[in-house]
Amino acid sequence: MNENDLIKSAIAGDADAFERLVAAYEKPIYNYCLRMLCDAEDARDATQDVFLKLYRNLGKYRSQEGASFKSWVYRLANNTCIDAIRRKKARIAPDSLDAAIETDDGALERQVGAGGDTPEDAVLKKERQAAIRRAIDALPTEFRQMITLRDLQGLSYEEITQITGIKPGTVKSKINRARGRLRELIQKNYV
Repeated sequence: MNENDLIKSAIAGDADAFERLVAAYEKPIYNYCLRMLCDAEDARDATQDVFLKLYRNLGKYRSQEGASFKSWVYRLANNTCIDAIRRKKARIAPDSLDAAIETDDGALERQVGAGGDTPEDAVLKKERQAAIRRAIDALPTEFRQMITLRDLQGLSYEEITQITGIKPGTVKSKINRARGRLRELIQKNYV
């Protein structure tokens, strides 16, 4: 069953179809929330909120309006994270991001010693990844959002436009500024 069929079935009340939609998006949405909120517990709560909102509002999704279902789900996640950040009103400590991040295929991102690396190479690679993670976490929310959506989640400019509601040219500009700020942070603090 393709995604559109799953959506139609879920709207009609098919719990199995909804579970399959959740299974397809759970890990990427959790990873997005983790990157935005910098806290594993907050990310789990936000992910749960996203899928509750998805369940309650699935009937409002309209594929013919141009937004893909993926973009719509990410927009729910984005808005949920922004709301959580606003509620918290305090900067979350970057060191709290020691949780392993699962890739879409279930592998753990923090695994050390990828094929053929010496122990020294593996340690250096892990340190670089941790430094980049800390630098991303130190970015202002709007820049962290852009880096996460484009560079970590691999979404297209068009999808980011649909998720954020920001014009395509502005999205590209913000991504460019975010990358520049990230580069500065890495060079200044983590190299």
